[in-house]
Amino acid sequence: MEALFYDYNGAYDLSKMSFKAQVVNDKDEVFMQAEVPNITQKMSVSFSSDNLKMGDYYIQGILTDQQTGEIVSKKEWKLRKREKDYRPAVYLDEYNRLIKDGNPHFLMQMYNSSAYDDFVEDVIGTPIKTMSHYGFGWWLNGDKYTEMLKKMRNNGLQIRLTLLTFVYSNLSQKEARELVTEQADIRPLVESIIKKYKDDPVLQGYYLFDEANPIRYGEEIRWLNEICANADIDRPTVGVTDNMYRYGIFTKSVDIMGVDPYPIKGTGSDDIAQVGRYVRQIKEDFPNRPVFVVLQGFHWKSNAAYIRPPSEEELRNTMIQAICEGAQGLEWFSYREIKNDTEKPFSQWWREAITLYKEAEMFSPIILSVEPAPHYEVKGGGDWLNITSRRHEGKSYIFTANNIKDYNSAILKVEGAKSVKELYSGQTYKVDDEGWFEVDFNPLGINVFEIEQDDYLSPEAELLSFGITGNKNSYIVYDNGDEIQLNISNETTMVSYGAKISDKAKLFINGGESELAGEISLDGIEEITVRVVSEDSRFYTERVYRINRL
Repeated sequence: MEALFYDYNGAYDLSKMSFKAQVVNDKDEVFMQAEVPNITQKMSVSFSSDNLKMGDYYIQGILTDQQTGEIVSKKEWKLRKREKDYRPAVYLDEYNRLIKDGNPHFLMQMYNSSAYDDFVEDVIGTPIKTMSHYGFGWWLNGDKYTEMLKKMRNNGLQIRLTLLTFVYSNLSQKEARELVTEQADIRPLVESIIKKYKDDPVLQGYYLFDEANPIRYGEEIRWLNEICANADIDRPTVGVTDNMYRYGIFTKSVDIMGVDPYPIKGTGSDDIAQVGRYVRQIKEDFPNRPVFVVLQGFHWKSNAAYIRPPSEEELRNTMIQAICEGAQGLEWFSYREIKNDTEKPFSQWWREAITLYKEAEMFSPIILSVEPAPHYEVKGGGDWLNITSRRHEGKSYIFTANNIKDYNSAILKVEGAKSVKELYSGQTYKVDDEGWFEVDFNPLGINVFEIEQDDYLSPEAELLSFGITGNKNSYIVYDNGDEIQLNISNETTMVSYGAKISDKAKLFINGGESELAGEISLDGIEEITVRVVSEDSRFYTERVYRINRL
């Protein structure tokens, strides 16, 4: 667990607070605990689940006033321990990919809240597999949509169930206010809705929030997410944000997060690069979960700042930006908007949308590949360039997007490259003996390079996680950015550890090659140095824990 503390501009004096983390059951029996008398802004603690029986637990973080003993803040999150081979019907694997029907799944969704029959007719046979519904509609008036849902089932299509209106402090819709008179009404109502539909193959998952402020509504959304998890662990929960907040604020809110920046206004100053920045930022702030991008597929006529709708070129650029920054799916806002657009014909909108979805479908096995990606170098790049690499079925790939409306150029290097072909244009590039090739980028130009490359050892050397634990009492780590401090009692002579690192990399602890789990003797040492070295031995990640005896 990572704990971040905020003093709210001096409203709280963190120097007078103590912190405790613990694992408990529903009777508040403590199984493991860690406590420190002083806190820093960022701390972490690890617990081992080895001695826990199968079942449900809670991990708690408790902030206490040292002088009065008053609990200033208490947060808890549910933990579920299951057998090693247990998997829900839809789940996230160890690479944070969405797994559906046993395979990695690239989300292909489109918003809609009207013209349901037309939508179903239009998407049959296309890569779009989910109607991302954002109104009550189909479940509140279920009998009205019986034939539509039947047709969706028969054609392998799914629909999202919208629960975002059931946040008690924001019951914005009249229908919600009629169903909910007090907060306690929400749990049985949501449970009854889920019970009715959870075994229906047409159900894709649950939509919990749309552009909600997590500072204001976060706790209620987390509670709603927990209701869904208890009622149906086999379907994912989803939310979408249009703003960036801070690290960890969306934790336990949903399983999958979308971002919907709409930067294309039709002016010369459009900040189209915002899409890539948002995806990159949400990947950092909402780690270990899949992220998708909502494409700006409509003309925002109600907002005077938006002069025209996005072009196909602009939408493609934002799609590739998002892929470069780690997006694992596409959403389109929205079918209703393009169906009712009186200026740009629906036929043109639809042709552009399906073209982009087909391109994403073609690239999705490459995007979701977990083979060690090739190392690349760039000369002449910068903020204007989004770039990522992949390896899939014996070939290497580099995705790039020039996110500004100016010409640019860069030189790329992939060691051992024998040939380079750009997949959109078919253009081939001259590659020198070291693997360098030069690329000229058109304004908003995108490229996907397919590279014939010699086999290589993995360059990946990530320390994905590292936890130091005790038996019943564990240890809290201070991380101030410049130094990581491990707080351990004077009596402790041995600690346990567990690590997760890049595939094929090696773990070294205090200079010795180590297994991914084991014990560390603290006799005569003042620090623990953890290093991950890539298979090709060229790259490494290192973290040093300085031991502070309590």
